[in-house]
Amino acid sequence: MTPRKSSGFTLIELLIVIAIIGVLSVALLPRIIGSRENANKTANEANMKWHFQVFIEYEMAYKTYGREGGHKFVLDPWVRGKVEKTDASRDRYFNPNLLGDPYYQDLKAKDSSKLWPNLESLTSQDTHYAGRAKEHLVSMKKGDQAWMADDNETGPAFSDNTIVVLMGDGSIKRLEAEDLKATGWDPDSGQVFEVGPQSPLPLLQRLQR
Repeated sequence: MTPRKSSGFTLIELLIVIAIIGVLSVALLPRIIGSRENANKTANEANMKWHFQVFIEYEMAYKTYGREGGHKFVLDPWVRGKVEKTDASRDRYFNPNLLGDPYYQDLKAKDSSKLWPNLESLTSQDTHYAGRAKEHLVSMKKGDQAWMADDNETGPAFSDNTIVVLMGDGSIKRLEAEDLKATGWDPDSGQVFEVGPQSPLPLLQRLQR
């Protein structure tokens, strides 16, 4: 009687398949991550454009752009009820590329309608964005000045160090690694690029976390 052939893989065949999968993963993973980050940059820009409209509506209602600076400037429209207090609105205060942030994950488990009841309850963790510093609120109408940007508080917002900035005319500026390195900053130094008064880039100095 002829012995029946096994229909399974041999150990060598399995090792070859695993090796091929490993090679493909190494080759494709950077592209997958890059595509995801590019999509998140676009979503991040959409967040900032949404905030611009909120700021404009806030100014029309109160004849001022805010009562406080930094993260409180960003969140003040929520506190004063100029933003619908829903999960979708809550998510606008966080960078789409950083939604693994444990603090954000904790907030997701809470009732959005009860979040951030007043300015005193806020911390810089409540948003991934730096806002206009209080001392610079009076000069906000100039279109060539930054109103809001990724705050880089817990590290770079994106793996290539891009910082997305909302300008005073409602446009969006992407600061790429080359723009940041032109200030003398070294991405290999381990230092996160500063956003705020101590930033080496003048555009970001009128912001605050």
